[in-house]
Amino acid sequence: MSILESIYHNEYYPGEPEDELPPALQGVKQAFFHEVEKVMGEKFVAQHWENIVEADQQCAFISFREGFRLGVGLIVEAMSGTK
Repeated sequence: MSILESIYHNEYYPGEPEDELPPALQGVKQAFFHEVEKVMGEKFVAQHWENIVEADQQCAFISFREGFRLGVGLIVEAMSGTK
């Protein structure tokens, strides 16, 4: 079955989207990092957040790459008429 047919028949499943934390849990997380900042220092927390941002950017790149591959695959299938 082609990618287009899989999408049409609702049988195409890309990666699961990430859900955001509920607001109450976000508050708990922020309070935790404020406490960590008091104990470990501002520089430590800043480095930790830099590491998180770098990891998130890598995940975004991987998602973009997979989406790009999907798009190219769809175009190739549509233009070649393969099934």
